[in-house]
Amino acid sequence: MIQIKDKNGIREICDKIKYVKDCSIDKESFYFRLYAGALNKRIYSYASYKDGQMKGCLVLSLGRDWSPDLILSLVFVWIEKHSPKLWIEYVKFAEEKARELGVNRMLINTKRNAGAIERKLKKYGYIQKYVTFEKVI
Repeated sequence: MIQIKDKNGIREICDKIKYVKDCSIDKESFYFRLYAGALNKRIYSYASYKDGQMKGCLVLSLGRDWSPDLILSLVFVWIEKHSPKLWIEYVKFAEEKARELGVNRMLINTKRNAGAIERKLKKYGYIQKYVTFEKVI
């Protein structure tokens, strides 16, 4: 897994949005956020390659919430369908990055089936902590 900081690598990550079902992330604003975040060391983008082809990518965001805690959020993950083991590799990598950055908590938000994600992560010590309600206006 390599860290992606250059514009071409960031564009390649942004191109993966089209493979994520019901993804509401705008590709151009995602690109600018990733690039600006890489410059100010608040967004960390990584990718895995095999034979010159991207097999997966991971985007992490470093920030704070209303408590003084430093938080690392897993913002975006795309994994090529023939590389399912990358999911856990990415989660473990994110945990290592969190320790390296002195993070207090890691957050994973999803619009996907929360139960499926919880079953996948529960065995690694993750619990569903918050519920979000939304109203489109």
